[in-house]
Amino acid sequence: SKNAKASVNGLPIACASGCYMLVEKPWKAGDVIELEFDMRITPVLPENFGVSSKDAPYIALKRGPVILGRDARLGMDVCSPVSPRILEDGSVSAKDGESPYPCAIALSVENEDGSLFPVTDYASCGKTWTEESRMCAWMMKN
Repeated sequence: SKNAKASVNGLPIACASGCYMLVEKPWKAGDVIELEFDMRITPVLPENFGVSSKDAPYIALKRGPVILGRDARLGMDVCSPVSPRILEDGSVSAKDGESPYPCAIALSVENEDGSLFPVTDYASCGKTWTEESRMCAWMMKN
């Protein structure tokens, strides 16, 4: 997590991205460890896997560790291209969304032109195993 925060019994503890956090203290019943993870939506690009976006014009999205996906039940063609709006901090612009099926995360992602497209957590997509819930995680990019 790029911007994780941690505390023990309300006192902040130093932690760094990509590292284990060692907390050494005499522990007692009632001690509380609090963790706050960076849950911004971030793009996953083919370049992350050694492939050019020119050769594979796709984008995937994740919220913290959770991959997001498109599902036909959300009312849009999952094969239609998207152009998620990337903010200055590298995250993707989105707001809370709705889903007609049970899911852990439902969001509306903003395209560069201001239009929105719905996504949910990938684990909740495609559960009817029919064309009704056709789904994808890698989305065609404009």
